[in-house]
Amino acid sequence: MDQTMIDVTDVADAAVGDEVVLWGGALPVEDVAARAETISYELIARVGARVPRVLAGEEETWHGSRERS
Repeated sequence: MDQTMIDVTDVADAAVGDEVVLWGGALPVEDVAARAETISYELIARVGARVPRVLAGEEETWHGSRERS
């Protein structure tokens, strides 16, 4: 199963269907990994293939396969 729960209790305007950034920009994956007491590779590798990826600096979205849309 590829499910995750994110606590948005302190996010006043959060609503069902909102986009969530797990890491990137002002929140480097290395910082998230340090708080989770792991390494960045462990976090990145565990994100399931069905989760869309947006490549930094590019307009396209990668859907986890070798083919890009």
